[in-house]
Amino acid sequence: MTAFASILMVVLIALAIALIAGIIYMLTRLNRVDFDASVRLLKRAYLVAVVLIVGSSVIGIIAALPAITMSELFLIAVVKTVIYVVLLLRVHFDVKALIDNLERKAVFVAENVERIDRMGRSFVYLVLVEVAAGLVIQGFGFLTGTLTEFNLYLNAPILLYLGFGLMLIVVAKVLKLAIEIHEENRLTI
Repeated sequence: MTAFASILMVVLIALAIALIAGIIYMLTRLNRVDFDASVRLLKRAYLVAVVLIVGSSVIGIIAALPAITMSELFLIAVVKTVIYVVLLLRVHFDVKALIDNLERKAVFVAENVERIDRMGRSFVYLVLVEVAAGLVIQGFGFLTGTLTEFNLYLNAPILLYLGFGLMLIVVAKVLKLAIEIHEENRLTI
């Protein structure tokens, strides 16, 4: 490992520790403040998390550049990364809009249901992209003879994305039902 890669690894570890510390701080403060203060805290925490995650991703890409060789597998990895970025940007803008709606106290609105459902579907699509890329890479390796066995691995991010995506889709359905009940109650009063 080169000195440059070692420095980047230390920076990545420091960013991860900062992210963990920030999450712990936010969780301890969240229940101690009123609604408006908690929304402001969520907004700041989300901004910090986005900066740390994007920063660590950029540093990771820079660290990996010397080891990259041009091949079909590299092209698959680039396409997968582009799709990941597009889907995660979609989630990012939906989260920002949800936090803005919380700030305006617009909770029971159809827009929130659509955004939460879209975020859930984006996470499920991330799973599909990861599995498809794995199948293509494994299939390519098997067909070219570089791999003697065909294996499909389910790693932790795949399972987390799937669980989180399905949970968000369920939350969207529950919120949709809550909006219908809220509208009924408003009309009966």
